[in-house]
Amino acid sequence: GPVSELLFQKESGHRYAFQITTDDPKWGGLSGCTFEEAKSWGKIEKESAYAAVYSDATIALPLLVGAVLQEGKVIGRRKRRRVTWEGDRLKSIQFV
Repeated sequence: GPVSELLFQKESGHRYAFQITTDDPKWGGLSGCTFEEAKSWGKIEKESAYAAVYSDATIALPLLVGAVLQEGKVIGRRKRRRVTWEGDRLKSIQFV
């Protein structure tokens, strides 16, 4: 970032990137900020893995996070939670 530039430290771009947007670059959306442009600016590495999702973030982000948690090893290491409700009030959260 800016501090690295001020200290004359070379900073490499990101190796992974994803973008959730409803804008379409061919109509002038994204202000030209496509991943191809980001590579030319050094914001992401030339060999980086990236994906763009053209959707509303309130739809796409929960799906992406769910997929990462299901496919990753995060769920296996995490303690399960037992949530107890009393009507519409949260009574307790226990780690089991």
